[in-house]
Amino acid sequence: MKLLIDIFKGNFSLAKTFWLVNILGNLITGTLIDFKPSSTLVMLIYFVYFLYSFISTWNSSTKYIALQKKNNASPFWGYASKIIIVLFVYIPIEWYFVIFL
Repeated sequence: MKLLIDIFKGNFSLAKTFWLVNILGNLITGTLIDFKPSSTLVMLIYFVYFLYSFISTWNSSTKYIALQKKNNASPFWGYASKIIIVLFVYIPIEWYFVIFL
């Protein structure tokens, strides 16, 4: 449980949080939806994990940017991951309105 809280607070490296928690984790939970698309429980698990992974990555990006600025290094990857997170959230919402409304 402590590991999950540490990841959520951004105390995990940006690379591990982005690739393992965000990308790989969402691919795995997204695959569950392919097997049981009508299951409310599966959709709830995916939604909760979706929020957890994106907030965790956002927090890790924020800490990465602060650390890079403190060390006079480029914070590029921190900003890039935040842009990707915004796009990952925005695009499905836009598709919902285009498809269903």
